[in-house]
Amino acid sequence: MKVLPDFSDWIVLPDVAVSGVTRKLWLTKDTKKALFKFGDEWTEEIASNLAEIIKIPCMDATFGM
Repeated sequence: MKVLPDFSDWIVLPDVAVSGVTRKLWLTKDTKKALFKFGDEWTEEIASNLAEIIKIPCMDATFGM
């Protein structure tokens, strides 16, 4: 079973514009940045996993909590 990453200790980047209709937050920790989306974004993780399998460039997408 896949373990979901915990983003609770990441810092929210204030005043960063995001587009779309769902709620989103830009997060940062150390030198990493992540776009945290609230809602049903499972299709993005499937696309990311498929791209990794067939070895084509794609953003990294994963579910988190």
